[in-house]
Amino acid sequence: YNSTHTYQVRARNAEGFSEWSEELSTASLQDPWRNVPTPTSVSWNGGDTWGAIENGFDHDLNTMFHSSDNTALGQPMVIDYGQAYQLDKFVYTPRQDNGGNGNVVSLKVETSLDGVNWVVQQESSEWKTGNNADGLASKTVELTGFARYVRLTALSSSGGFFSAGELALYKVDGTSGFEVGSLPSAPYTVGTED
Repeated sequence: YNSTHTYQVRARNAEGFSEWSEELSTASLQDPWRNVPTPTSVSWNGGDTWGAIENGFDHDLNTMFHSSDNTALGQPMVIDYGQAYQLDKFVYTPRQDNGGNGNVVSLKVETSLDGVNWVVQQESSEWKTGNNADGLASKTVELTGFARYVRLTALSSSGGFFSAGELALYKVDGTSGFEVGSLPSAPYTVGTED
């Protein structure tokens, strides 16, 4: 990702090779996950899973998180990112195997700096779901403020399960994480003795 590559080409036929072309340079795309912090821990009391919770955060849409029974609705999942971030958006990507079982139809998204006091970013959104292209599309919740924790509660889903191909919190591009209690920009950080 985000690297420069230089190329030269030449042709070959029955009579031999041409001269090398002039050098051509191009840059690859930026890492699409560059603004998605990795959770330090995830807690959830929604029962057993047959797709590990970690699969929801591995940046691989070929894996999935999936509850193993249909008692997952209403059970909050708390994601701790270890540091606070300036929030941009949260993106829920359904499982991509066309099954649709467990794809979230409505989701409550909350954020917190301390894991105790929560701000509701979205109470519910009736997203289309199921065995069709619209149902497999990612759903975005625009976020405001700063947070270390995100709490997700699936309110309704296909089949009463909770599944996801990816659960991605995005920070604002160009910003960094910071300790709660510090200001988001240096040098005003907790623990610094000057």
